[in-house]
Amino acid sequence: MGGDYFGLVDHPGGHRTHGHPTPLIGGIAITASMLTCCLAAQWFITAQGWGAGILPGALIVALLLLLAVGVWDDARAISVRIRFGAQALAALVLVASGVMILDIGLATVDVLPWAWLAMAAAALITLVAVVGCINAYNLVDGMDGLAAGLGAVTLTGLLALVMWGGQASTAMLVFAQLGALLGFLWLNLRVGRPRALVFLGDAGSTTLGLLLAYWVIVLSQPGVALLPPESALWLLGVPIIDTLRVMIERWTRGDSPFNPGHDHLHHLLQGAGFSVNRSLAIMLGLQALMVAIGVGQTLLQYPPELLVLAWLALLPLSMMATRSLKRFTLASTTRPTPQAMLAEQSRTGQR
Repeated sequence: MGGDYFGLVDHPGGHRTHGHPTPLIGGIAITASMLTCCLAAQWFITAQGWGAGILPGALIVALLLLLAVGVWDDARAISVRIRFGAQALAALVLVASGVMILDIGLATVDVLPWAWLAMAAAALITLVAVVGCINAYNLVDGMDGLAAGLGAVTLTGLLALVMWGGQASTAMLVFAQLGALLGFLWLNLRVGRPRALVFLGDAGSTTLGLLLAYWVIVLSQPGVALLPPESALWLLGVPIIDTLRVMIERWTRGDSPFNPGHDHLHHLLQGAGFSVNRSLAIMLGLQALMVAIGVGQTLLQYPPELLVLAWLALLPLSMMATRSLKRFTLASTTRPTPQAMLAEQSRTGQR
């Protein structure tokens, strides 16, 4: 098997919960199909005289960089330093091309006294935001259909936003990327089959995180501003909140926030007795609600402070909810099964 020769097969064992060797080629397939569709879209856009619409060269370079390092990681399990270094480099490629967070909704970098300091702050904020989004979608990729499904929900919201804003060329590019994700999900979901036929892999989850971060930044910053800046985190949805929650809880326990574990929301839902598909449905529903709130801000124009405070309130709420799930999981694992109760009754002579 060619994929196995290159190491691009995920075998059961360790912290993995699947039971069959599965190809890790989802990221390669999605990126290849996305770029092909975007080139076709560019040809159509040019033919229609709609102007430039191809993905910027900086984004393509950043995506291919993460794809290459992700494939390497999927095949050989590289060090954390190399992974973070590649992610930071990809983010800096975007920053160098002018993709920066200048407005966070409640304030802008213009409040700083010197122009060079404002640009440095914008670059640092963008670097942290992009690397954070990349890792959030990488960490949430622990259940069939989850990372790609969450990304598809966000891209659907962004597609509605750019179509409403009359950005036809951008809409075609977002639609091409959404189509690539949906094609992958056809093979990754447990619909009509007992298991996934292909996995996203680190190559897929990291490029997905980068792509979503790019669109949210570009569409929320001055020059385009289709999306209010305070709505950006709502569009990225569940992965950001869940990753922050896990990191805070691990840090307070004295554990490393970067070690693999089973304390993410999808793990807890399955531990509480929900099937993979039901856990997926719950998380996609939460994502859809968050995306709807973020997109709705474009129309409703609530005070930005209200939206920011509401998002911050999601952190303690998620901690309380997951704490309840953990207690339920603990109770279900310590509760004796009917077979064990019958065995105990037989041993003690009870009827």
